[in-house]
Amino acid sequence: MLTLYRLPDSLRPELQEPFGPVLQEDEVVARIRDGSYGRPVVTVGDVVSATLLRHKVFPDVLLYDLSTMRGLVGEDIRAVLEGHPARLLEVRSPATEITQELVMALKIAFESPMMTKIKVEGEEDLAGLPAIQACPLGGTVIYGMPNRGLVAVPVDAEAKDRVERLLSLMKVGDV
Repeated sequence: MLTLYRLPDSLRPELQEPFGPVLQEDEVVARIRDGSYGRPVVTVGDVVSATLLRHKVFPDVLLYDLSTMRGLVGEDIRAVLEGHPARLLEVRSPATEITQELVMALKIAFESPMMTKIKVEGEEDLAGLPAIQACPLGGTVIYGMPNRGLVAVPVDAEAKDRVERLLSLMKVGDV
């Protein structure tokens, strides 16, 4: 397992700030259904992914790790995620790291028309960064802000530039 990026403590405060407005789930669901959010739609996190699936809204790519707020998800969330019939890719990516496996799985997911779920052994908290990086322009990456709501990031040049800057500050070695 090759680590490409590692989160330095100096970036933690910036990454705790949302990449956009914090919205409630009903608003996000409505915007996906009415086409306000571009495709592909990517969800990062167990609760976000399961919430949309329960609303019969099907993201193109789902990333999850079967944990939430440092604890295991409940059986209800596990059943929704594991029962979803999307193609499954499994990767390893420890907390505070982004691995080559994760980056490659996202590349595979975006190159295929199949719905794909990526199960992360470790932690998917930073997966939004490579998801924005890999997502085609016009897509939307949605992630949760615990106890606050959901953030939907339109994947545009500005979002990609912000991610590139952050990843350049996290790069490990000569990758």
